[in-house]
Amino acid sequence: EGSAARDRLLDYYLHVTQIATELDNPQRPRLGAGPRYRPATVPQLARTAEVRSWVNAEHANLLAVARLAAHHRAGDEGWQLPRNVGSLLYENGQHSASLEVFRMALAACRADTPPAVRSACLLDVSMMYKVLGQYRLALDFLEQGTAHAAHSGDRDGIARSLIHQADLSNLIGLFTDAVTYATRSFELYHEQGDRWREAVALTVLMDALTRLGRAGEAIEAADRAALPLDGFANLRQASAVLSRRGTAHSELGDHDRAVRLLRRSVDLARQGEDRRFEADYLHRLAEATRRAGRPHAALEHANEALAILQDIADLFVDAPGATAQMAEAAAKLLGIDAVEVVRGVVDVHGSRASPAADG
Repeated sequence: EGSAARDRLLDYYLHVTQIATELDNPQRPRLGAGPRYRPATVPQLARTAEVRSWVNAEHANLLAVARLAAHHRAGDEGWQLPRNVGSLLYENGQHSASLEVFRMALAACRADTPPAVRSACLLDVSMMYKVLGQYRLALDFLEQGTAHAAHSGDRDGIARSLIHQADLSNLIGLFTDAVTYATRSFELYHEQGDRWREAVALTVLMDALTRLGRAGEAIEAADRAALPLDGFANLRQASAVLSRRGTAHSELGDHDRAVRLLRRSVDLARQGEDRRFEADYLHRLAEATRRAGRPHAALEHANEALAILQDIADLFVDAPGATAQMAEAAAKLLGIDAVEVVRGVVDVHGSRASPAADG
């Protein structure tokens, strides 16, 4: 009886987290079977803002059921629920907790777990180490994930590994390697007809080419990444690609075009109610506007970004440093005391953190 009750509890959370992750990150590959027992009543989640609220309210429970599934369930179910929870925590900005849960999902993989699943779990862990700035560990897990994808002939997994390798290479200054990885990733996604990921690969390629001083090729890549809105699955995809394109054009000195693209990325983030991304894109817009010689407009955008960061500090319930880092960048642009701004954001975080998160 106790085992049956536990299974129904885990199936409830598996069902709801699948709904939430598909709203939050629809381009994420869906792996594994669904729950055996479909709950009769579930939260009504139809918008990303509702997902944010649900994840915050359920934070402690999500960590507990992820651990329970990883320790007590066999087969798909052992890794599937932790992987869903890890994705939701990542999208909520809770990076340390997300890494912990993604590692649970990886540990729950068994000898008979499909290589594509193990590859995806390795890539999840790698991505979180990259976000947390631990590039050596990110590379180690990424290489393992790439090997599993190649061994299983998982072309989508190979393409996703390559785009992560390209992005990581850009971060650590290996721009020529980034060009190679991004080009191959683009080719694989083009073969699959995945236009959104083609565009992402092209923006990573554009970033590497820009840093290598190959402006003409970078502009060509940017133009090829210019999909119409109906080419994207959701507003987040569109705003992310526009932001990357705008940032690259700013680096190339085409400031007016950069400002236009970044304004559109901010507008789409607002429409999609993605306030964390809205703040990020506003910060990029402020920098592009400053480079375009419009200091007053740049100041307004930086102030908007900072206000959002202070307002959403409660989203970073276990990673105030993520908010603080963005606040420090905004403060630098504003020319004000970064220490005081960061302290203000962290103070807001401390006053808003939920009791569950403190536990």
